[in-house]
Amino acid sequence: MFRQIIQLSRPVSQVLIVLFITMLSQIVLGMATFNLPDTIEFNYLRLILSHLILFIMPALVLLRGRGEHPDSAWRLKPSSNPRMWAVALLSLPLILSFNYWLEQMIIDWENPWSWWESMREMAQAGSFIIEMIEGSTLMSILAFLSVCILAPLSEEIFFRGTIQRILSMAIPGWASILITSFIFMRLHANIDEYPAIFISSLLLGLIYHRTQSLWTTIVAHMVFNMISFMLVLEWFTFEPEMIGSVAMLVFAFGLVWISPKLTPTQAPRVQIEPPSDKSESQ
Repeated sequence: MFRQIIQLSRPVSQVLIVLFITMLSQIVLGMATFNLPDTIEFNYLRLILSHLILFIMPALVLLRGRGEHPDSAWRLKPSSNPRMWAVALLSLPLILSFNYWLEQMIIDWENPWSWWESMREMAQAGSFIIEMIEGSTLMSILAFLSVCILAPLSEEIFFRGTIQRILSMAIPGWASILITSFIFMRLHANIDEYPAIFISSLLLGLIYHRTQSLWTTIVAHMVFNMISFMLVLEWFTFEPEMIGSVAMLVFAFGLVWISPKLTPTQAPRVQIEPPSDKSESQ
């Protein structure tokens, strides 16, 4: 029955369905974990469950409803094309300098709006990942697995592999990238990072639009998060400057623009038989 509803729905309706499943799952998850202690360990458990239940599960449900297979729909098999690997490994790290420069400009913003300050405080209250990174070796390893492996995997499956891919079947590619990036930005907590997150999502969206290959965006997202993770650990530092940062930003988008352009995947249509007339059989 669910598969028939999905197959008869337009792409935009399918995206709305998967977003509804995500919001409903968030409510259920919040109620189920409401009484858990407010400790780093249980907050980490909430984070893992949120990635699995809010991102991966709805994406797989929609994929099954559309009658698709993950390998063919998302193109998870790495390519041997060196241009694809160049985009996956270099594109997002190139914009890291610009993101840090932009974020610092926003943090130094004098007299921000009151609602902006309120959202800043909310983000600080939930920044237990930083405590994990700066904690014991075990906590740092768990934080690494979450930030650098699970988060890129689940977020790319949900945002690029599901929302953007399905939207692009009904609206222009640039519009699907913008809408997906806005949703991606809003589901992150730190408002000071919103502009940088939006730009990162635009680049990831362009990568997927060009390559139609989810492994490319997953690897790019992982590399970006790994470098950010090392910056938090202060394994290295840098002082981004505006001119150099903007130049690398332009180069990153240019690098993606010369990447191979593949054709989008389409879901096979199932044959939906009309209900049988029982009165005739009688």
